[in-house]
Amino acid sequence: MKIKRLCAYLIDTFIVFMISLLIFALPFFSKYQENYINKTEELLETIKNSGSADISEEDNIRITYELNNSLLPFLIIYAGTTIFYFGILSYITNCQTIGKKILKIKVNSIKDKEIKPYLYLLREILITNFIFRILSIITIINCSPTKWNMYNNALSNAQAFVYALILGFMIFRDDERGLHDIICRTEVIEYSKKK
Repeated sequence: MKIKRLCAYLIDTFIVFMISLLIFALPFFSKYQENYINKTEELLETIKNSGSADISEEDNIRITYELNNSLLPFLIIYAGTTIFYFGILSYITNCQTIGKKILKIKVNSIKDKEIKPYLYLLREILITNFIFRILSIITIINCSPTKWNMYNNALSNAQAFVYALILGFMIFRDDERGLHDIICRTEVIEYSKKK
């Protein structure tokens, strides 16, 4: 079941990424697309002219910040698509994402007949690290490159820690419930074994 869950999550993450990319490719976002291409070319030109080892830490932080800043609309689209796909759409479709449907698994409530909508949404916010995505967007908008780098590193470490906790619970518990499942009183079951 662990492999099925992981495969379903990878399928769903790929779907969300592609939907977000298609939205970002719309002409409405062409200014941001061009800005991102220009910043990428600037970075490649800098590396070509001086070598990556010769770029100062300050320039590296600035260029990385500018790349992320030019992708801000994509990051917002991705965060919104993530919560819509995992939290709202999958709840409406019997607690199954496309990946879960393909692999014949679904989310099930342990205590109640049906999962309460707010618990399902909380479950998906936890598993997709939605809060860290929003905080990352806020730091890009409100911080200087140096502060953004400091906060971004802290957020990345916190996000990795949360993922490790979630996966650790799933791997080492006999019932394969992740931290998000325990908090929201859910489990993932094979659809053919529906209660």
